[in-house]
Amino acid sequence: MAEYLRILWHHTLPDEPLELYYEVQNDRSVTRMIEVFEDGTPIADSLAIAAKREPNIVNNVCLCDGTFPEPREYEVLWTTTEFSYNPITKSSFDALFLRSNVKS
Repeated sequence: MAEYLRILWHHTLPDEPLELYYEVQNDRSVTRMIEVFEDGTPIADSLAIAAKREPNIVNNVCLCDGTFPEPREYEVLWTTTEFSYNPITKSSFDALFLRSNVKS
């Protein structure tokens, strides 16, 4: 069963998202994600969207480079002054994904 995470990135970089949402499969691959920018715009991406955007994509099993961190690493990675995180429900993720703009 997939897990769903919301990660807040506390920064002042104008072109980077402030919120990141991930759908992480048991094999640690990311199959869908959402980035929310300073203006509140959510941008959705998925393996299916990425395949349409880049038909010759090499990595068609994960939206991240490599694999997503294991849950035991979350506290070290995302409980800092730069990041914070919390798990969310699939239904919360799906609702945001559906009202997001598609990554181009």
